[in-house]
Amino acid sequence: METRKRWAIVHAWEKCGNFTAVAKELGHSRNTVKHWVHQYQAHGNVDDGKRSGRRPALDNDGAHASLQLLLSGDHGAASGVARVLHAEGRSAKLLHKSTIIRHANKAAKSKGEPIRVVRGLPSKQLSQANTAKRLNFALKNRNRSWANVMITDRKKFYFYYPGVQVRPMKWIRRGEKWVEPKVNHAQVVNLYAGITKYGVTKAHIVAGTSHHVSGFTNKKGQPSKNITTAEYEHVLQHTFLPEGNRLFGGVGLSNWVLQQDNDPTHKEAVTKVLRAHKGKLCTGVSLLEDWPPNSPDLSPIENLWGYLQGKVNAKGCKTFMEYQQAVLDELKAVPKSMLAHLIASLPQRMEACIKAKGGKTTF
Repeated sequence: METRKRWAIVHAWEKCGNFTAVAKELGHSRNTVKHWVHQYQAHGNVDDGKRSGRRPALDNDGAHASLQLLLSGDHGAASGVARVLHAEGRSAKLLHKSTIIRHANKAAKSKGEPIRVVRGLPSKQLSQANTAKRLNFALKNRNRSWANVMITDRKKFYFYYPGVQVRPMKWIRRGEKWVEPKVNHAQVVNLYAGITKYGVTKAHIVAGTSHHVSGFTNKKGQPSKNITTAEYEHVLQHTFLPEGNRLFGGVGLSNWVLQQDNDPTHKEAVTKVLRAHKGKLCTGVSLLEDWPPNSPDLSPIENLWGYLQGKVNAKGCKTFMEYQQAVLDELKAVPKSMLAHLIASLPQRMEACIKAKGGKTTF
């Protein structure tokens, strides 16, 4: 409690001599009023009295030093910081890492800048050029109507846990671990799909899928193991364009926009296909220009992939063919309400990107 509030309690009590009345008047508890009045009577002041307990392992300067050392990362984690503080004479003995973390947390909170620990690999840092592209795209499209836009992407689904129902949550007994056999070299379903406000396209399985022999060849004339420009042309002609016409045409929209990432394979293929089929398959179709690289947070289809992965994992498929069919079935069964919600999030994503000045968003 601030010193001025303590004196206000004392002055109010001196006027009326009633703990309860002062508590009501100043909005404190009766015990608080009683405490500071007794402190004043015993010592003639309202300073904090001496507190019992051990001295802190680190003084204020030592706590702030531990904070800076942790944030720098130059000495490893908390155990490394403890060794540095002891070597510098800031601590009488080598402190436990939990003591270092406690003091660093306290110092950080006193500055109004709480800290937290992160694990795993760092996120990819956006280059200045990439950030500028993201910001320009968001500014250009902040007022766009996304109701006639198809968002597309390619996704690999890995069959890691044959016969195991993997769900986001599982209850086990304390002290136990959840352990299941996991395949090291998992079989994979590699597919393209697109989402709109009105529905999802059919899946288009491509090269890279296990047991799938591609009808397209690489530069050496061998069956391709990866997506080629020619195969992506096939995806456009047989899935994205006809499915877009079906989905948007079903709600009376004759003009619609195709979104795709900036893979060179995609750019080359879409230019060729749109030119070749203009006036036929591509009537009313335009391309969403300048989609920025390294921008999964701007694409709501990434959220769909996570949803599908969870649904398929929970099925506990025993064979790869069963797993592949589950992927296709779950894609067909995605609720339209979910698709509408994902497309509706695009204006918020643009605004979040603008607010971050082209930086990463929380989507």
